Amino acid sequence: MTVQNTKRFFVASIVFFLWFVFFPCVAFFFVKSSIARAASVGETSVSISKNTTAIVFWHSLNATQTNILKNSLQRFTKRTGILVKLETGMDLRNGLLKQKHYGALPDVVLGTADFMAIGKEVELSSIPIDFIPRDVGSRFVKELSLDNVSMGVPLFSGNHLVLYSNASIVSSPAKTWEEIFEQHAEIKRKGFLTLALPVGEPYFFLPFVLQAGVFADGVLTPNLQNDWDKFAKALDSYSKLITAEIVPSNCSFSCSSTDFLKGKFAYTVSGDWLFADALAALGSSLRVSDLPSLGGKPMRSISSTQGLFFPGRSLYGSNKSALQKLVRHLLNSSEQYEFARATGRLPATDTAMEKIFRLSLSSENRELLRIFKESQPMRSTRESILTWMILSKALEYRIQNVAPTSAIVETLRVQTIRRLQQYREEIH
Repeated sequence: MTVQNTKRFFVASIVFFLWFVFFPCVAFFFVKSSIARAASVGETSVSISKNTTAIVFWHSLNATQTNILKNSLQRFTKRTGILVKLETGMDLRNGLLKQKHYGALPDVVLGTADFMAIGKEVELSSIPIDFIPRDVGSRFVKELSLDNVSMGVPLFSGNHLVLYSNASIVSSPAKTWEEIFEQHAEIKRKGFLTLALPVGEPYFFLPFVLQAGVFADGVLTPNLQNDWDKFAKALDSYSKLITAEIVPSNCSFSCSSTDFLKGKFAYTVSGDWLFADALAALGSSLRVSDLPSLGGKPMRSISSTQGLFFPGRSLYGSNKSALQKLVRHLLNSSEQYEFARATGRLPATDTAMEKIFRLSLSSENRELLRIFKESQPMRSTRESILTWMILSKALEYRIQNVAPTSAIVETLRVQTIRRLQQYREEIH
């Protein structure tokens, strides 16, 4: 063999070794490592067997709350060996309806009471009597019940809207919407935006509707009867925030949270879910206060309970035992307390709630709790899905300025009567 051929053979041997031996071994090592990492939740190493139960858990918590939930689930997996796969980033309601069509529903969803409105469509499991610990507040259990049947397991409450303000921009928070309009020019002159509010979201429009006298009994019934004039008044008041440029017309959830935390806005209307992040971002400049009054009448904050819902009748499937263990873990008083203490959310269990109220809290945290105590709990019916449709369509038509308010409301009134009749025929 010549020297040249020897060199060629040597090079070919090296290539053969790298391509067919070394690279596959390295790839196998990384794949094996990835599988090992995937077999644990977060950073906790858990011994996983082939027969390990896995629970698919949907939620829409923000980053801070997600990390706290992950830590809790790490403890759960370490203790029970049951894996929990957290999935987020989707529209929960539409996602459930879509996944039902494909037969790929999650085992459990963390959502609000209005999920019960699509209970039939996604086959929500009714909750057995012994499934909810006695320590869970009766008010919260009632809020997640439909026709006296429990449809969800309360996890935490609150979800109440408040007015957050940045004291470095406005030294004294506005007490009325009229005052915010008066402050607008000065705030703009300083180089800031006035108010962040996700204008297209029905939940943020609802306090204006309640303040106008609609849904006075706290029940989200779509049958407004003689309240359509009041609804029109609320829609006009809300839309003035956009037309006067108090709120950017394209403001979304990101605008009302991230941009406020970055110091771009003087105010934001948001829920208790923002409190921990707002306190971390603004520190002593954060102020928490009631929603501003309008026309001399107070605007009461609404509140709701968030809980665990079980689509696809998962509570009666192969994962029933694992799901019951998960419920007991998340409603353990220590887990409830830790989540509430770190996020500002309110726990569902009486023991954890009492412990939270005994804490030495900051003035802003106490204000957040006071507003919750005075908030209006909202109750859903099977027809409430149509109520959210009314609110959503009203905002869509108003933001797009497709017609005067009177024409929009009349269109919605006719649509509601027709859809309400169709809906009642479908469920009977």
